[in-house]
Amino acid sequence: MSPAPTCGDAPAADTAVAAAFAGGLLAGRAWEGADGEVSSAYAYEKGRGYGCEDGREGGVRYAGHSRTRDAILDRGDGGWAVVEVQCLLRRHGFGEGAPDGVYGDSTKAAVRRFQWERGLVSDGIVRPETWGELRK
Repeated sequence: MSPAPTCGDAPAADTAVAAAFAGGLLAGRAWEGADGEVSSAYAYEKGRGYGCEDGREGGVRYAGHSRTRDAILDRGDGGWAVVEVQCLLRRHGFGEGAPDGVYGDSTKAAVRRFQWERGLVSDGIVRPETWGELRK
């Protein structure tokens, strides 16, 4: 039979509880990876609807899913950078439907319209020039 805990064990137990609590807080917070992807505790799921934030940092617009400014995106791509594009297109009045991270025909058409309005090559491919305009 093990001995009953004594008062000397309380600090160790308190430390363990505090560490578990802090870990839970950190797990629920957003993080930014080396590639500029911003995520939260949940993983990207293709086709799921995502919300958009309307944030600015240093005069640059962000929607809360990716900080990239140089990823090249086209039809068939998917992921957090595509969610970011879809959110930013909506902020500029070019998005249709809920951002889902799928770069399909409607996203490509919206990118083309946005590019044309901004005087860019309107090929529907997101390049650094398009990112620069989306981030304004």
